[in-house]
Amino acid sequence: MKKHKFYYRDKLKKSLDIFFNIMIWKYIQYNTFFPKTFKQRAVNILDKKLRKKSFVKLKKFCIKTGRLRFIIHQTPYSRISFKENAWDGLAFGVYSGY
Repeated sequence: MKKHKFYYRDKLKKSLDIFFNIMIWKYIQYNTFFPKTFKQRAVNILDKKLRKKSFVKLKKFCIKTGRLRFIIHQTPYSRISFKENAWDGLAFGVYSGY
């Protein structure tokens, strides 16, 4: 069964929330103004979080249509939506054929 097109968007959002949370804990870990017990707690939390999550499992998807296949390499668009943008003149530096 095909997954809903917003499934990967939600997965990306959750991963980014975890990523920013990890950045905050790393800031606490390396900051000298916090007490040692608080810094050690940050180390323990980071150890648990980094074991659970991996960013490799995320797939690229088109931000306009949510399509997972035929994503243009350097853009976040599928070939269909990129073609539509090129015809409308929204893709800069792309010649549409006329």
